[in-house]
Amino acid sequence: MRPLFFGFFITMLFGLGATTPAAPVLLGTVLKALTGRNAFEVLTFERFTFWATLMAMPIVVSWQKGSSNASSAREPQCFGYLRS
Repeated sequence: MRPLFFGFFITMLFGLGATTPAAPVLLGTVLKALTGRNAFEVLTFERFTFWATLMAMPIVVSWQKGSSNASSAREPQCFGYLRS
C-alpha cells in the first residue's frame, strides 16, 4: 500500500502543475540539466491528475473497509446525536 500511496502523492503533485514548485523544479530544472529538454513546458498535467485519481481509489476503499470493520459492532457515529 505504501508504494501506491507514494505514486499517488507524486502524481498528485505533478497534477497540480505550476501551483506548487515541485513540478516546475523536477520536470523543468532537473530534467533540463540531465537531458537538455524542459519537459514542464511540453507536458499536459491533466493526465497526472487522472492517474492520481485512479491511484487513490484503492487507498480510499481500503481505508473505508478498515473503518467499517472496526465499527461493525456498534451503530454508525452519525446517529449518535439522536440518543438522549
